Amino acid sequence: LIKSIAKDEKKKVIEALKLAGLKPTDKKDHLPKDKFTFEAFYKFYREMLGGRPELEKVFNDSFTQQTFYNFLAFSAKDCKRFVDDLFALCHHFINSNLSQMDYVRKMHKRILLSCKDDKFISIKDLIKSIAKDEKKKVIEALKLAGLKPTDKKDHLPKDKFTFEAFYKFYREMLGGRPELEKVFNDIKGTKRNYLTLDQTVEFLNKYQRDPRLNEILFPHHNKDGTKKLIQLYEFDKSKQKIGQFTLDGFTNYLMSPDNLPTNIMNLPVYQSMDQPLSHYFINSSHNTYLTGDQFSGRSSVEIYRQCLLSGCRCIELDCWDGEDNEPQITHGFTLCSSIQFKDVIEAINETAFKATPTRSSSRLRTIVRRANSRRWQILHSDI
Repeated sequence: LIKSIAKDEKKKVIEALKLAGLKPTDKKDHLPKDKFTFEAFYKFYREMLGGRPELEKVFNDSFTQQTFYNFLAFSAKDCKRFVDDLFALCHHFINSNLSQMDYVRKMHKRILLSCKDDKFISIKDLIKSIAKDEKKKVIEALKLAGLKPTDKKDHLPKDKFTFEAFYKFYREMLGGRPELEKVFNDIKGTKRNYLTLDQTVEFLNKYQRDPRLNEILFPHHNKDGTKKLIQLYEFDKSKQKIGQFTLDGFTNYLMSPDNLPTNIMNLPVYQSMDQPLSHYFINSSHNTYLTGDQFSGRSSVEIYRQCLLSGCRCIELDCWDGEDNEPQITHGFTLCSSIQFKDVIEAINETAFKATPTRSSSRLRTIVRRANSRRWQILHSDI
């Protein structure tokens, strides 16, 4: 077991970057589904540790595809501390509002960590992780970025696969940004292929700065501050020294944390939350239970947790008659799978106010027989 953990250490680091949630495994539907995991970890360690609390980690490659891992804690206190710290990290408002460049850096880090070899990167593995159906495009982009294999086995040396080289490869894969080139060309004019310091200052003040901001608290950009931005985001060192922005540096800045569309200071709740509901824009979800299309998609209880943990404040439940008079959630008159209404409202009860204390609402549509409506009411009030 120890050897297996050590062998998969890098993989676990990669998955840690995709942590989506945490929840206690104190209910039957949260127990490990895999028979080996259940017997080897749950039963055995429960006996050894005397019934200590369990924890389930949720990782995701996409919002609707999660992977679950079960852990045992030595005490309830350790479990709570571990959960609180990890939850604070994976649901921190800054981590939920990363810049484009932060995501590119995460992609680069994931590729490096997934390599089996410590010195080389397999182009074959790179193609699988980037775009498995675009082999020719990946190889061509690598050539344009100056990343060529060093042997017949198509391996790239890791020390050459720097973030700067990967970023160049990333841009070649996208095929350029013509909309940014147009903005860049309009600002610089026809006489030069870069932005001067004065042009950059004018662009930042005229187009990037919100004119409604208080000029004392949020002063206009000046030459000194703009030169520091250029030195931070310009790739060409000779241009850095004299305060000039090339197209690559300009693009780099626009994708950076210094150019987020939202003000980081305004991400936590800072406005009055006591107004009538109609005074707010509400983060809402339609057909929350579906992980696919509305005709044959799979319904999932977990997606309710993920929506609420991501900050959604309005979710939808379509309640229909199920087997044994148990109400169920599904998309009626379609091939979509169904889930138990009881499981859904338990998930809502667990996570509705985990990510935010802001009030939550549910759009509940019930299509049940009168005889079953009593059962629905009992479940709703009990949970």
